[in-house]
Amino acid sequence: TQDQALALAFPDAAKPERRTSYLTDEQAARIRKDAGEAPPSSVLIWYKGGDTTAWFETHVVRTQRETVMIVVGGDGGVRRVDLLSFSEPDEYRPPGPWLDQFAGGKEGAEMSLRGRIRPITGATLSARAIVSAVRRALAARRILAAAGGGAEARP
Repeated sequence: TQDQALALAFPDAAKPERRTSYLTDEQAARIRKDAGEAPPSSVLIWYKGGDTTAWFETHVVRTQRETVMIVVGGDGGVRRVDLLSFSEPDEYRPPGPWLDQFAGGKEGAEMSLRGRIRPITGATLSARAIVSAVRRALAARRILAAAGGGAEARP
């Protein structure tokens, strides 16, 4: 569940604060430029606890959806990536140890399948989808922080 995922993301913190950011066209274009792909939506739901943020993204891999949680520390480095939902066939599911290699990674060329992230034989689309989601989360975090947190509203 999302609550279980948030407990993994914020093990020592009180309940994290849910935030909703509405990207401007300029912010979405900057994310697209910096991450290599546009965000799947102009509305970003994320959580903040201390200096840590958790980003949830649902996107299509091949023909089915997956949902990932990307946790980013205050230093801008990835703390963890969790696959929360995966509707593609199981043979395309990235294993836990593959997801673990994102930890410590930061924005830039290293966060790619040609950088520090090893590809997965037989699951190239799954690997690309998760790498892209991580790159978008890192770019969104930086761009929203530069804008003072973005346009936020709490439901």
